[in-house]
Amino acid sequence: MNVDLRLLTEVGLTETEAQIYLSLLELGEATVVDIAKVSRVKRPTCYVNLDSMVTKGFTTKLNKNNRLVYAAVDPQIILRQLKSKVLEFEDLVPYYRSKLNSQDKPQILFYEGKDELKSAYKRVVFNEKSKRLYAFGTDVQLINEVFPDLYKDWENYYVNQFSDIKEIVNNNQAGKDYVKKHSNPANTRLMPAHLPVSSDTLITDSKVFIVSLENLFGILIDSKDLADTYTSFFELAWSAADLN
Repeated sequence: MNVDLRLLTEVGLTETEAQIYLSLLELGEATVVDIAKVSRVKRPTCYVNLDSMVTKGFTTKLNKNNRLVYAAVDPQIILRQLKSKVLEFEDLVPYYRSKLNSQDKPQILFYEGKDELKSAYKRVVFNEKSKRLYAFGTDVQLINEVFPDLYKDWENYYVNQFSDIKEIVNNNQAGKDYVKKHSNPANTRLMPAHLPVSSDTLITDSKVFIVSLENLFGILIDSKDLADTYTSFFELAWSAADLN
């Protein structure tokens, strides 16, 4: 098998599909008859493999001038899709690893830098299969400086995934403005003014995510008993927090 075919099979195509894909790169838009000629794959086999390649995202098909034609998806687009899948898998590694070992062993993952932290917020914590999300000590001003679109994305795409949401934010002007905007004391409160917090802590049913917004690193702990413990700490802080 040549290098081109081998690499394509390693990213999800069969050898026949890889052969067809390489032929499509040369042909551009083409009918099954033309694809079969160039790839030297029998026409019935081409039909089956092309449908599979459309599902895998390597090929597109459309009706053009009353003819069914196929085209190869740009390799750059495929690369972006593969990188996205790798990122998604990487974010879920703690969950998968938790299935490997005893449930009383916490799974810990370290994130560093803006990109990794933003990915962890959006891909792991906000997408958690959880009813509860508690945020403790959030510095709204710092969040907006470091991740300008995070709150907007939260409100647009993720907030409705949780039925139990509570936030305790830092008692600065940005925090006060945030509490006024979300003026429901059942959901949002301020830290006491004499007790500022410099890290953001998110708690779900099974995870604790602790982020240093100043030093841009975070620790994700996948452990239900630890999440329950942090929830108790949160409830204690909630009872002492200011309503406005």
